[in-house]
Amino acid sequence: MATTSVLGPADLGRANRARVIRALQVHGPMSRSEVARELGIGRGSVTTIVQPLLDQGLLLELAKVPAAHGKPPRPLWFADTWQLGAVFAAPDVLVVATVSLDGQVLQRSRARFTDVDSFRTTLLTHSERLFRADTLLGIGVGSAGAVDVPTGTIMENYRIPTLNHLPLGPLLADHFGVPVYVDHHPRVQAIGDLWFGVGRDCRDFASVYTGDVLGVGLVADGRAVHGPRGGGGEIGHTVVDQHGTRCMCGQLGCWYTVASLGWLRDRARELGIARPDELTSRILAADPSDAARTLRGEYARNLALGLANLEQLLGSGTYVLHGDAAGGGDAFAALVAEEITRRIPRRGAEIRVIAAPEQDDATILGAAGLVMFRTYDAQL
Repeated sequence: MATTSVLGPADLGRANRARVIRALQVHGPMSRSEVARELGIGRGSVTTIVQPLLDQGLLLELAKVPAAHGKPPRPLWFADTWQLGAVFAAPDVLVVATVSLDGQVLQRSRARFTDVDSFRTTLLTHSERLFRADTLLGIGVGSAGAVDVPTGTIMENYRIPTLNHLPLGPLLADHFGVPVYVDHHPRVQAIGDLWFGVGRDCRDFASVYTGDVLGVGLVADGRAVHGPRGGGGEIGHTVVDQHGTRCMCGQLGCWYTVASLGWLRDRARELGIARPDELTSRILAADPSDAARTLRGEYARNLALGLANLEQLLGSGTYVLHGDAAGGGDAFAALVAEEITRRIPRRGAEIRVIAAPEQDDATILGAAGLVMFRTYDAQL
């Protein structure tokens, strides 16, 4: 017989604080009255909810602003007392950063690694330089490869198998003495879009990473979606052609084999496009040749192949391109949207495909947002 957990006062308090934090992330500084209207609660309730956040130094009250009537309000905003640690463990690159509670990247460093030993050394060296334990609220990590979320362990990384079974979360937690949260890279990227980026005003969307890897983070009803122990997101390894090319995961015809940067460069070589090994979507977008136009169309169709399957399942309607495909800009995003639309039933719903901005910090911001999400959110 199924059971339903009962939410206690602590759960409800945490959930309400999460709602206030989320409202500020979306709308910017807000007075108590504005927060009350946004959340549909009384102004007195707002004071009760935010007082612990003020006491902890997470929020502060800004200077009074002029008011036409009544007492001048003092908007609530994020304090600079605390910082968030953020790590992006890509297949061969580590990015370490500190982020303010309002989503500003304060410092960052980037370095390459070759094996698990250089990974550990590089991670701790750069983290020690950037993180201050006395101001660090927590550390969030977006990691390539499958992640066991409860333990913060990298389970399997096809591109860097030497990292398999690395207890990444405990490594950082033991060193810095703060909570550490590790999750799958595309899901962390989606949290970055949701908390700090183009997804702030969108409750249902998919955040798509393209390049040397291919993955998707899903947001449904304003929440990042995952399976038990952090499963899901490895959509690049769904099969689109059972007679296709052998994938690095061992299967035949994975979506990755026809919609990754490796495929793009191989196809460019076949079409006679110059310097195929250096080709990116950004370079391709600037090439006026017939061969480049052909390749752009094929790439858009191949990306749309997997995204249309996702649309058939979930109907998210909005897709945010990151990584290589984002370099193709709005024109390429529009091609992908057209191809998705062509493959799905005509329900009259508009398909939106958005190219992430050139300065794309979604994963680093998502890693920082992961700390806020896990600390102050509640699974309601």
